[in-house]
Amino acid sequence: MPIHLTDPEVPRALPFAWLYLDDIEQIVHVLSAAERKASHSGPGTHEPPKPTFYVANQFTREIEDLPKITKRTSDFRLRLERPGLELLFQIDARGPHWWSTGLTRADAWETFHKLEAIIKPKSTRLETARGATSLFVTLAAMAATVFLAIKLSPNHADAAASAAVLTVFILAILFAERLLGPRSTVTLRYSYDQAVRREERNSKLFFAVLGLVLGIAGTLLTQYLSRLIWPSH
Repeated sequence: MPIHLTDPEVPRALPFAWLYLDDIEQIVHVLSAAERKASHSGPGTHEPPKPTFYVANQFTREIEDLPKITKRTSDFRLRLERPGLELLFQIDARGPHWWSTGLTRADAWETFHKLEAIIKPKSTRLETARGATSLFVTLAAMAATVFLAIKLSPNHADAAASAAVLTVFILAILFAERLLGPRSTVTLRYSYDQAVRREERNSKLFFAVLGLVLGIAGTLLTQYLSRLIWPSH
């Protein structure tokens, strides 16, 4: 009996990214095009729906009103719906994702690829992966250092104190990465706005300085533990 492959599901998740109003306008065009295509292929005629924009618990049907709500958000939804069809683009704690009902599989795949083409160039996935890899390596190195300190140090009290300090440091790194690390957001301004460009530059500088500070702190702590394990005579 022959073995058949099942059709893959259309992905709903999209790359993590920092988006702007011009990106949202492009996403509106993509979803509107999908709606028009579904309308032409479906029975009857429908009035083209207007998109609804949600920012947390507020909403508007005019994209021009979004900057009046807030400057930046990680709780954003864009909904386009009519009888028999619903298209949703959303950014929340999970990152960007989208959903559709009423599209054919071919149209859903086409819509996904168009959304991905908009978001991927803005993606911060690589930076996030780098940060996660650096954090993993740092934690692994510190865990190995603590293990050696406890096993090899003749003064177990010093080793225990060092382990306690190291634990606090690790928790601080995790907290900083969770609280301050890159997250998907929508800046409700246009990307060519000078103030937006200045904020983006300052944000990149902040993360660079934060990484440098954590790196220096890790180096100093490693040197301190090394002196405990192999004290100079």
